[in-house]
Amino acid sequence: MCGFFCLAMKVPNKNLRDLGVKWLPNIPSADASSIEVRAYRLYLKSLPEYGLDDIRFMIGQEIGAEYLTPIAINNLKTNILLEAEYYEGDLLNIIFKLHESFWEQHSYIASAFIKLLHDNYQTLNSLDLSVDIYRQIHKASHIFIIKYSVL
Repeated sequence: MCGFFCLAMKVPNKNLRDLGVKWLPNIPSADASSIEVRAYRLYLKSLPEYGLDDIRFMIGQEIGAEYLTPIAINNLKTNILLEAEYYEGDLLNIIFKLHESFWEQHSYIASAFIKLLHDNYQTLNSLDLSVDIYRQIHKASHIFIIKYSVL
């Protein structure tokens, strides 16, 4: 195994389709929602062209999360509460929302995420818990560590 972030380095000019990520819905038609259109556009866009907002969006759609979550975690190393698109901590928060089956199938990503949470223990424990989103992040980090430390 080449290591956790090796995955992102090996696919510099590929898109999710090239990486074998299956596109389950139909190709968006003219009357498709903006979410469907954006997801499909990003599905065909090469990973190096993704912004943090694109990574957050696609992880939230659970499309290509096995490729995008390691990239997100790598970015969160510099600032655990990095703002991707909407609010401080939105990238971290979307990772917490990945389905349990994702973490079970990708335990090496769960381990790296737990390490990130441990490395940022002081920051996460000093959040202003009067702010709703910080309360959610604080709670989610503790639950995640307890739940997935055994994988």
